[in-house]
Amino acid sequence: MSSKAIATLVQIMESLPENIQIQVVEHLQEYIQQSNITADTSVPQKVANFDWDEWEQRVESANPDPDELTTEEICEIVREVSSGGLEVE
Repeated sequence: MSSKAIATLVQIMESLPENIQIQVVEHLQEYIQQSNITADTSVPQKVANFDWDEWEQRVESANPDPDELTTEEICEIVREVSSGGLEVE
């Protein structure tokens, strides 16, 4: 993924409430696993100031969101942003 694509994804994520950010990450992980996309799973452990275990605990303890996005909805958002059809602030 190009650095521009990563920057766009970061902007999208930052514009979402934290509970939705967690759901988006979960859905992306699920999508990657279902699509048999390989990823270097050691990378998240190396990110400065990011505790992967703490993040997983926060996800597990979070209350379910009644407005949870489906994988299809997340994919549609990503498609809209990548095609320039959705503005990111």
